[in-house]
Amino acid sequence: MYDRYVSSAQFLASVWRYPDDKYDRWWASYSKAAWANISTNATVAPNAELEDPSLVIQTAATSLTTKEPLVMNWTNDNMSATYCVILHFAEIQLGNISKTARREFNIFGKGSIMSSQPYTPALLSTQFIDFNYTNALTYNISLEATLSSTLPPLLNAIELYTILPVTATTYAQDGN
Repeated sequence: MYDRYVSSAQFLASVWRYPDDKYDRWWASYSKAAWANISTNATVAPNAELEDPSLVIQTAATSLTTKEPLVMNWTNDNMSATYCVILHFAEIQLGNISKTARREFNIFGKGSIMSSQPYTPALLSTQFIDFNYTNALTYNISLEATLSSTLPPLLNAIELYTILPVTATTYAQDGN
């Protein structure tokens, strides 16, 4: 585990753990001045595979306009480190805005597109996208609105895991 963040300044002093997260995962708040923070009181359905806590996914960050990307970055002193990145998304705003509103964005990492097609978060239902990111001292992830999007990109939470190589073999008698 490297880090796990909720994309919101609304609860900057907060950390979510058990009982909000039944697996007692540590969710810390993170935000930037260039982000707008949104939230909902509506229940957000968790992803069945990851079981994100609703309280965590009820908050999100967006860029201020569709012309500005939502950018996250971190540094590392180990060029050979590999990270597993998990981005959590749930549309929590559409019920409060125009019926013609559309949120659609591309996901970039290392300057390359990480998603095969533009992404649209599901309304009040959590989804995730994961990928590995390696061979960099500075890591950047950018969510960029498409030309047809009327709303800026959105991110509810991000998890970063350091992938450690397994080099030692197991003892032949293990498991007996």
